Amino acid sequence: MTINSLDRLSSLPVELIHKIFRYLPIRDVVRASVLSTFWRYIWMYIPELVIDTHSIPSSSDVPIGKKFADVVNHVLSLHKGDTSRFEIRKIAECYCCPEDIVRWILLLEKKQVKELILELPFWNEEYKFPSSLYWAHNLSLLKLHNCAMSLPSHTKGFSNLVSLELNSATFTNETIASIISYSPLKNLVLIDCYGFTCLNIYSTTLLEFRIFGFYESINFGNIPNLEYAVMGMNSLPKNVQLPTNKRLEDVLGDLIKVQKLRVLGGFLKVIEFLPYLKVACFKYFVYQQ
Repeated sequence: MTINSLDRLSSLPVELIHKIFRYLPIRDVVRASVLSTFWRYIWMYIPELVIDTHSIPSSSDVPIGKKFADVVNHVLSLHKGDTSRFEIRKIAECYCCPEDIVRWILLLEKKQVKELILELPFWNEEYKFPSSLYWAHNLSLLKLHNCAMSLPSHTKGFSNLVSLELNSATFTNETIASIISYSPLKNLVLIDCYGFTCLNIYSTTLLEFRIFGFYESINFGNIPNLEYAVMGMNSLPKNVQLPTNKRLEDVLGDLIKVQKLRVLGGFLKVIEFLPYLKVACFKYFVYQQ
């Protein structure tokens, strides 16, 4: 980014400049601050922050994990405005200290974050989040990788959460049931999650539901508005009994208004009695060790 190009950008509305910055690595956005007085502070008020491996300086002897943490700490400590969206994207080769994660979330809560996406790298234990995150009333979208969630049963957290995606996360039956029951979720995605066996879904707001991984059963209660569902299962330990076709048919029969259904698994067959079913894509799937 040259000084001439910055001069042309300076005449644009600040809101448009923020949108342009959204598509640049945060490293380049911060670098722009040294080129003129106008640009010195403008980056500190951009509402959306996306940090990935492109944000990390390449010429350094410091380990990449520490460099990444330093970048996030630097950006969050200097950023002045509210943050509508914060995203850590695809940093599999980086290490994030659990204490850093907690500190970042606490800072983002103060910034009234609305969309939080943390694609955290695998570590020898799941990242645990401060309990205050569950009462972040501005949070509408949450996407987490490699984390552990623990919420007491019947706790009314995530009061404005509309979209939740958990990947390689650990939680109990009670935790996920509380989130589903008390949040106005419209979209729920669970991929390769652990710690739960039976998933009970009671939600009058849920429109889309996807699950793939390890589980024993899914029970749909009051879920009148679900339109799209994808359900798949990985291989399970030999001592775990897979659901029978009859049992699963009974469960799917509660999806009275589902319009699109995709089921993956060798133990499934086409369910013909779903009255609103328009498109069904059933795939015979057997995972061989």
